[in-house]
Amino acid sequence: LAALPAIRTSVRRVEPDAALHEPRSLEEIAQESAALPRLVMRLLAGFAAIALLLAAVGVYAVMSYSVRRRRRELAMRMALGASPGDISRLVLGHAAGIAGVGLALGTATAVLFARTLSSVLFGVTPWDPTTLASAAALLGAVTLAASYLPARRAARLDPVSLLADD
Repeated sequence: LAALPAIRTSVRRVEPDAALHEPRSLEEIAQESAALPRLVMRLLAGFAAIALLLAAVGVYAVMSYSVRRRRRELAMRMALGASPGDISRLVLGHAAGIAGVGLALGTATAVLFARTLSSVLFGVTPWDPTTLASAAALLGAVTLAASYLPARRAARLDPVSLLADD
């Protein structure tokens, strides 16, 4: 932009009727042309983050409900000698099993609809194993993290108070 007066003078010498309308640097033009794709990617990332948060809240709610419904069973297991670690592993294993089925179905669905998804993918192929594995690992980690509190709560159950009602 510092050279703009010299450029205008040179253009007027060659073509006096030519007008330089809104002169901009190449960098500004490049940023402007990338603005819409950048906005779309930010929106998609935001929606993906919200979806991940909703998935975590949903897993937490389902696992909390499952632990609540199975309190007496878990208390009975503890009364028969299961350690708090055993109970935590049982609840986390249940969550991991559900997550495994969900991840398998989700990955299969993503592969089936890969051609449809290809219009919104940039820089990766629809069947990119690294991307699919990364997404599955992230969702698996979120599932286990969301299941941690219900598993910890299950491990702290007091079998005497739960089984004394019988």
